[in-house]
Amino acid sequence: MSRRDFFKKTQQRTYRSRNYKNPHLQEKRSLPWKSILIVVSCISFIGGMSLYFLRSNTFLINRVEIQGIEYVDRTNLEKTITEYLQTPVFFFFSTSNTFLFSTEDLENLIMKQFSLASISINVNKKTLTLLLEERTSNLIWETAGKSYVVDLEGIIVREQEKESTLPSEDLPHFKDKNNASVTIGSQVLKTEEITHTFLFLEFLAKRSLTYTHIEIDRLAGKWMQVVTTNGFGILFDTGGNIETQYRNLEIILDDQAANLDRLEYIDLRFGDRVYFK
Repeated sequence: MSRRDFFKKTQQRTYRSRNYKNPHLQEKRSLPWKSILIVVSCISFIGGMSLYFLRSNTFLINRVEIQGIEYVDRTNLEKTITEYLQTPVFFFFSTSNTFLFSTEDLENLIMKQFSLASISINVNKKTLTLLLEERTSNLIWETAGKSYVVDLEGIIVREQEKESTLPSEDLPHFKDKNNASVTIGSQVLKTEEITHTFLFLEFLAKRSLTYTHIEIDRLAGKWMQVVTTNGFGILFDTGGNIETQYRNLEIILDDQAANLDRLEYIDLRFGDRVYFK
């Protein structure tokens, strides 16, 4: 009996402890204003600081220094840099801000427009410094009535101005018989072609055989023709053995020493078979 009363009392206690709410009289819940205020404050602080760093003149590049250029057009180079620094970012900012400035983007832009061997870019406070290395002038390329300076990789460095003080007479002069158009930075000769041509010219210099220019006809093949001051041409293959071709040339020169002024050409392109007229 006492056991039954124990369970009865326990059930009654549990029943009395229950909370019942009227579903039609729900109590209003208050907003967590404190948490909202903290979040809004953090967002405002981060936004304000970001705006300060991206818009403040303190972090604005306002000076550009260019070093190492001699033949590159400074005016065009400065224009390219200025246009990049004025490039808008997210409508309200620009790449002149040190946090939005990209060394890689500016370097790629300059390398595409100017033929340079290398470029180093550094930003220190408000100053942008560019150290450029121009490609070495190694030969003159003439085509379509214009002359261009070319480096050892066969890359067009720049157009040669008529009033240029560059001692172009000391550089090998190549003429494109096809008059193909070229652009700054394009390749007109392969490195191997230049190396073999220069080697052939060195052999001619040892023989005291001078020349005026070298002619190239791409439509006819890889051959080149050295036009000598004696008036005859020497055709050789830059893809062949230069030393062998020169040895064959020496044989003809020795054999025709008395008739050099009457020669029209010597063709060395066919191995041990040499043709001359």
